[in-house]
Amino acid sequence: MYNGIEDRKWGLFMSTLVEFNRILNESTTNRSLNWSQYRESITNTILEVIYQSHLTNKDILILGAGNSDDINLDILAKSDNHITISDIDKNALIKAKNNYQLPDGSVRLLPMDYSGLANEPKWDLMVNHLIQVDSIKGVDAWIHSIRNKIQAHVFSKKIKQKFDLVIVSPIYTQLLYPQLMTGITMLGTLNYPHELMDHLRTSFLDLMQITISHFNNSLVRLLNKNGIAIVMSDIFEAGLKSPAYELLHEAIAAKSSMDQYYLDYNEKYGFGFGDYGLYDLSTKLRQSDYQWFEWPFSTENHLFVKLVNFRKEKV
Repeated sequence: MYNGIEDRKWGLFMSTLVEFNRILNESTTNRSLNWSQYRESITNTILEVIYQSHLTNKDILILGAGNSDDINLDILAKSDNHITISDIDKNALIKAKNNYQLPDGSVRLLPMDYSGLANEPKWDLMVNHLIQVDSIKGVDAWIHSIRNKIQAHVFSKKIKQKFDLVIVSPIYTQLLYPQLMTGITMLGTLNYPHELMDHLRTSFLDLMQITISHFNNSLVRLLNKNGIAIVMSDIFEAGLKSPAYELLHEAIAAKSSMDQYYLDYNEKYGFGFGDYGLYDLSTKLRQSDYQWFEWPFSTENHLFVKLVNFRKEKV
């Protein structure tokens, strides 16, 4: 139905998974300065868990670390722990180490693809493949091949180590979804059939749930017996001039108010990817505590983050 598109042409628009995440890591300017108060609050919360749980001289892993603009690595490194920071973007990890002026040997850098789709042509050239599909059956075949790649990739096996504490930066909404939506947008500009677009959107939602749950399975495997996971997830996004922001900004002053807003929102709209990730993990680990934070993500939008402590005990 459609003519094929040369890889070189679409290569200008569709980045590889690694490149796409690199662009995301560099997309917000001055964030180290703008996030200083948020970063201090997150770091102090993590340190409190470390000291209360007697996690000194232990192995700590940070997943989705990126540039580490949301955690003070230099302060965390002073806790006498062995720290590993991981992200798909190797350059971001190097930048984080240099920005915090961490000496060699004080932190281990671990570039890691969590999804299994790095260097996967069907994914990196999503539009090229899907534009040639003219049926729901064909879309399902593409989704099936991507799902098989994700489920076959167990990133915890590649790390070959267990940890006393695993910290997860907000990642559930970033695992694949931004690139999926970019692909949808590009297909829309090419007048892709509405029926196939709608089917893709529904299939993408299912694919995201599978991806998030599969990520959580590896997270659980990375924990030592009685290990702790501190997981951050962005639940709400609100423009600073929006009525929603005024409500959230007021509600976050009290946990009970924020919890009520969350319950009311979920009852009306259902789970987003951020809270689905936490829910799915709660079926695999025991939740012990949680807090809410306001993250000044940009000059236009703030994110509202839920930080949850989990313990590896029988659920």
